[in-house]
Amino acid sequence: MKIYWSKYNYKFYSEKFGNLLYNSFTNSFINIDDIINEIIELENDPEKFYNLSNALQKILLEMEVITENSPEDFLNSLKFKSLIRRSSQNSKSNFVLVPTLDCNFRCTYCFEQNAQNNKKVYMNKEVEDVIIKNITNEHKKNNTNIGITWYGGEPLMAFETIERISTSLNKQQVPYNASMLSNGYLLNSEIINKLEKFNINFLQITIDGDCKTHNKRRPHETNSDSYEKIIENLKSLHEKTFKVNVSLRVNLDQTNKSKFNEIEYELLKMYPNYKVDFAIIRNVPINSSCKNISNCINKKEKIDFHIQQYKKFGNENLKYYPTLNGIGDCGATGLYSWIIGPEGELYKCWNDVGEDKRIIGNIIDNKFSNVQLLNRYVVGVDPTEDPKCKECFCLPICGGGCPYNRMVNKYENKKTDNCIIQKGNKALGKFLEIQYDINLKKKILKEIEV
Repeated sequence: MKIYWSKYNYKFYSEKFGNLLYNSFTNSFINIDDIINEIIELENDPEKFYNLSNALQKILLEMEVITENSPEDFLNSLKFKSLIRRSSQNSKSNFVLVPTLDCNFRCTYCFEQNAQNNKKVYMNKEVEDVIIKNITNEHKKNNTNIGITWYGGEPLMAFETIERISTSLNKQQVPYNASMLSNGYLLNSEIINKLEKFNINFLQITIDGDCKTHNKRRPHETNSDSYEKIIENLKSLHEKTFKVNVSLRVNLDQTNKSKFNEIEYELLKMYPNYKVDFAIIRNVPINSSCKNISNCINKKEKIDFHIQQYKKFGNENLKYYPTLNGIGDCGATGLYSWIIGPEGELYKCWNDVGEDKRIIGNIIDNKFSNVQLLNRYVVGVDPTEDPKCKECFCLPICGGGCPYNRMVNKYENKKTDNCIIQKGNKALGKFLEIQYDINLKKKILKEIEV
């Protein structure tokens, strides 16, 4: 049987840790100082693998540094896993429910603000009943757990809809777990007390800075000081005994990225049980949330920001290490993942919500009106069919990137950079060096027995 030096191997030198070897297919790496000569020989002649000790052979096979799979076999494996993910209905069916596009905030960077201003519609009982029927039938037919995400607009502005749908599912004993993306302004004690009943066990709430910064970047439609109300609501939630996982999200651009660590420190001091995360305000075609190009953070600046978080602030909670995203993990390409708008309209991608031309169909008549767009998302943006992605070292860890970006790049001639920030030898080495340091501290590294 022919063996190969994997195309997904990356050998690099760290001034701090010496020679390291990384494999993107298994997303694993080890220190190879003690076997550097053997590794160099293997790269040139994989057959020398059989001269190595059994212990070393085992490690290299587990990492798939040396493999019996040809490049085509690896690609077929990725494609097969993608098909399984996109067509699987065995574990959970996911529904993103948008009870309204209306919002009580007027965030300066919100990519949905035009849709919200033009479509202040709320879900009616007819749509609610059809959603309940579909979710119930989905569970009964396939015996699956249901995942629900409440999205908007601001979903708490339509809490009556959330209450009616959740209560009905509870009565019919449909097992489901729910999450919600909210600005937190309406998260009062009455609603907080109902979260557990409605199986809402995860909340993402955005806080963009201190009082002055947050109120400027995320102005409420009438209240000039919404920050204090959100802080008080979070305090009430934090004091509850039932467990709700909360992620406090900080949206960053040039105007507030230097303050992230101060924001994180202050929020964790107030709410030590919560997680603080950040997102770079994106500059993507059509629904760009980076309205002022001078405030956008480019790719090099994203890389520098991440690296600085560890080297300057010792932040170990970020995803420095590339993760196995998996092709087909995004609901936009999945057969059984849908976003349902307030009028029953169906979307495949969060970025499309509120855009009439992105509506694929409607849950009321159960018909597809835009099969072309559906086909583009589900099969048209498959990275295993993309000549550049097929040859790319990063494909196993990026999964081809965002399907929405792939779709508009391919079919609408946009030119969005859709690659992960770790791509490129210099950047990848820096990120892997950080993760190696973290793993060393946590004592979770493999040791090679020569």
